[in-house]
Amino acid sequence: MGIIGLGPMGAGLTFNFADNGYTSVVFDPWPEARAAFADKFAAELDQRVQVTNSLEAFVAALPKPRRILLMVKAGEPVDALLNALYPLLAKGDLVCDGGNAHPRDTDRRSADAESRGFGFFGLGISGGEEGA
Repeated sequence: MGIIGLGPMGAGLTFNFADNGYTSVVFDPWPEARAAFADKFAAELDQRVQVTNSLEAFVAALPKPRRILLMVKAGEPVDALLNALYPLLAKGDLVCDGGNAHPRDTDRRSADAESRGFGFFGLGISGGEEGA
């Protein structure tokens, strides 16, 4: 599983996955967020989480077909990230937006992804850091 966004929700979900035996590859566009995540969780995560320093390295580290969970702020940040991510993906890959996007935005993004040969769906996740 690939997770983009290492704020409270993305970091919490990554830690939860690792704590339950799943491996993840993670990325955050902000170097400070990656460093804070690595510093805070390095001892607990062992080999279960790979922190990557670029979107290209993130995509390359994922097994195909790729499964990517976006945990970034809704709106323009999602569109900007998808514009950078789409050229790196291949047919059969799947992107899930864990933010609270408006249904029209999700429909638009889903149609765009489908036209490129991969899947996209919205799955708003709530609960904050503790719920993750």
